Amino acid sequence: MPVPVIIPVARSFAVRGGDGDRVAQWERHNAEALIPLTCDAAAGGGFEAVESNLQLSRLHLARVAASGHGVARTALLAETLPVRSVAVYASVRGRAVFERDGRRRVIGPGQLLICDADGPFRREFSRGLLELVVKVPHAALEEALGRRPPVLPLVLSSGPYVDALVGLVDRAVRHRRPVPVDEHALLELVAWLVADGHVDAAMGHRVTARAYVEQQLDDPALCATAVGRAAGVSDRTLTRAFAAAGTSLPRYVLGRRLDAAYGILVTPGAPPTAEVAAGLGFASPAYFSQSFRRRFGVAAGTVRRTGHGAQEPAA
Repeated sequence: MPVPVIIPVARSFAVRGGDGDRVAQWERHNAEALIPLTCDAAAGGGFEAVESNLQLSRLHLARVAASGHGVARTALLAETLPVRSVAVYASVRGRAVFERDGRRRVIGPGQLLICDADGPFRREFSRGLLELVVKVPHAALEEALGRRPPVLPLVLSSGPYVDALVGLVDRAVRHRRPVPVDEHALLELVAWLVADGHVDAAMGHRVTARAYVEQQLDDPALCATAVGRAAGVSDRTLTRAFAAAGTSLPRYVLGRRLDAAYGILVTPGAPPTAEVAAGLGFASPAYFSQSFRRRFGVAAGTVRRTGHGAQEPAA
């Protein structure tokens, strides 16, 4: 009897309307859930914000939407409330001004900011924001890189790897259609971005291959040869790269297709399981059903009927 996989679910926090001292509430929430910051609302008041947080075994993901305001990670906060992490901010909507050591950078939609969360900085969002966040412990990042990360901050423009990170985080923190995230794959993707591609060759091949797979999950013809061609390596090299991480490319593709299916099936009004299976490249509904139960410990039909599977209970 398979043991159900416990899938962590994002938890939301919002300040709006007549919530009293909304800025103070927002500061307290972020100190507990993400990164301690001071906050000042834009002139005229009316500050509103909502944040979804998803804690994985090592990484922390968040989706933040808010009206105009500014935040600061002061030297005092960094010293008294260290998080010992790197923060990855992916801008989806709105422009942010990032200031550190007297230097200012404007970060726009599609760009990525990576900075040390224990170094003083200020960020301003005069017209509000929508962004995705990944908090990565220093120890986890150093372990993935095999060395200390390069000097931060970094600002990266949109591209296949930035887009892959945005897609993974966005799908994971959704409430109505969450897609379980491969935490190890996300960590290696962050390491790749931090190191600007200067990583172990096997990791580089895996990151490139996974980014391609995420875009092609619904293609029935997805195979090692096609992925290897996209990654610019042979099937044998790709096989060795995934074996070095204790898995295989077919196993990874199957797992991500099943994860995507889960995200569809928990959505109210989801199509029949056979239709979901076919849409994700499964030629056999029976194979899909067997594989889904093995991965999640619950039948695909049960997830579709109840709207949830083996999820971590909401707080």
